[in-house]
Amino acid sequence: MGLVEIKRGSGVFIPKELQPELVLNSIDFALNFKENIIEDLIEVREILETKIAGLAAKKADPKDILEIEEKLKNYEEKVNQGEEGVNESLEFHLSIARATKNVIFFRLLNQLKVLLLQSGRLSSMSKDRPVIALKQHYEIFEAIKRKNIKKAEEAMANHLEGIRKIFKTNQ
Repeated sequence: MGLVEIKRGSGVFIPKELQPELVLNSIDFALNFKENIIEDLIEVREILETKIAGLAAKKADPKDILEIEEKLKNYEEKVNQGEEGVNESLEFHLSIARATKNVIFFRLLNQLKVLLLQSGRLSSMSKDRPVIALKQHYEIFEAIKRKNIKKAEEAMANHLEGIRKIFKTNQ
């Protein structure tokens, strides 16, 4: 849950239970926002998450696959309800990091949580982005499930490139 909830076709709403730390984190993010911070974040994600996806394809066990799929279904449910699903998308990405069995990868990605949530909210405001991201998430998941390292890395790179294009278009 964030500062606002965006429901496509319905509008923007303030959540009933607003978490104080999100307000403070969002204010801090806005005050420290630099024009290229999104590009910086995407570059970091490209380095981290493409390798994370490949390693997850190599190391994920059946339990990990079920967890990733569960997070993906949670995201799909939000998107189908016309919501942004940013938290669910992040949980999907974190479950992939967890599947690597590398605690450092998971912790690094988790440390970026505030930035990932903020940039996710910005990108999800783009028309059809949640639907496109959902399709890309399925491509990532299928590659990991099939243990196809190269395809998992390519699918993640494609997903992140889509995010980059949104921000370049909106500059």
